Amino acid sequence: MALGLFLVAALARLALLGWGGDDAPRYIFFYPAVIFVTLYAGLWPGLLIVALSTAFTLYWLEPVGTLQVERPVVLIGFLLFVFTNFLIVWICENMHRATRRAAKAETAASMLETVNSQAAALKDSEQRYRSIFEAAVDAIVTIDEAGIIESVNPAGERKSVV
Repeated sequence: MALGLFLVAALARLALLGWGGDDAPRYIFFYPAVIFVTLYAGLWPGLLIVALSTAFTLYWLEPVGTLQVERPVVLIGFLLFVFTNFLIVWICENMHRATRRAAKAETAASMLETVNSQAAALKDSEQRYRSIFEAAVDAIVTIDEAGIIESVNPAGERKSVV
């Protein structure tokens, strides 16, 4: 995907060379490619597009094919292009990180809501048990595995079961 978008941007730039020569926009086609790739493929593919677009653009600056820039104004424009691309990648990556943090927070909130719901259900169940235990007219005695009495309801205490 990254290489495909780079090729589309590079071909669009080359097509403009025939129409506008050196006055054609040098960088504009690479910005959407950097944004799209970084948003959808992540940091490293975004940095790959920045590197490829930087090398491609530098190659096509006057004098073509020398990888040198003779005019200071062109150099400043080129450096702003590179800086802007890195800024785009940084912003997109921070958006990715914020999205991942938000998803984690949403998952944690959902888990907390589930735990709170289960705790409330357990409390309700304990209250129902306690109500039945306390209101029963028959004696209820709970004994652990060792044979020790753990609890006796009021009816059991009145009937002196213990």
